[in-house]
Amino acid sequence: MFDLRGYSLSDFFLYSPETYYRLLEIYNLDLWPMQIAAVVLGAVLIGLASSPGPGRGRIIAAGLAASWLSVAYAFHLERYATIHFAAWIFGAFFIVQAALLLWVGVVRNQMQLNLGGEFAGRTGLGFAAFAVFFQPLIERLAGRTWSEVDVFALMPDPTVIATFGFLLMMVGRIEWKLLIIPFLWSAISAAAAWPMGAYENLVTPVGGALTFAITGWKSIRAV
Repeated sequence: MFDLRGYSLSDFFLYSPETYYRLLEIYNLDLWPMQIAAVVLGAVLIGLASSPGPGRGRIIAAGLAASWLSVAYAFHLERYATIHFAAWIFGAFFIVQAALLLWVGVVRNQMQLNLGGEFAGRTGLGFAAFAVFFQPLIERLAGRTWSEVDVFALMPDPTVIATFGFLLMMVGRIEWKLLIIPFLWSAISAAAAWPMGAYENLVTPVGGALTFAITGWKSIRAV
C-alpha cells in the first residue's frame, strides 16, 4: 500500500524554488519599468484612502480591480501557467475578484472609506502601506535580488495584502464576498511559501488571518 508518511509537502511541489525565482526574474525584467508605475498607483490609492473626498471609494475600487486584472493576465495566465498547471484557475479567480471590486465599489459605490480613529481602518492603512512600500524591501533583505521581489499590482501576494488593507478601511460591515478569493489565495500562498523556504511570504496568510479576525469583530459590533 502506498505510504505517504515518508513524504513532506515539498515532495509534492511542482517546481523548484530556482525555477520559480528564475520565472519571477524574467517577468520583472520584461515588465520594467512598470514596477515604478505600480508603486505610484499604490501610493495614489493610499493617499486617496487617507484623505476625505467624494468618489474616492470608486477610484480605489477601480485601481484595485485593475491590479487584480493585471496579475491575472500578466502573471498567472502569461507566465505562471508555464510552470503550474492550475495557474489558469488562479487567473480566472483573479478576474472574478476584479469584477466583484468593480461591481461593489464602482457600480454600487459601496466601498466607502473612513479611517477616523478606528483600529480596523488604521490597521488597513498599515497593510496597504506594507504591501506597496515595504514588502519588496523585506524580500530583498531575505536574500532575493531586486528582480525577484514581489510588487503590488504585478504579483499576487502584495496585491492581496493591499486589498485586505483597503477593505479593512471600509465603513461598517465589510462585504464578505470581496474577501473570499483573497482568503483563498492566502491559503495557497502559505502552501507554496513553506516548501520553497520563502518564509517572508508567510505575511500573506498572517494578514489574511488578522483580516478575518478584524472583519468578524466588525460584523459582530455592527449587529
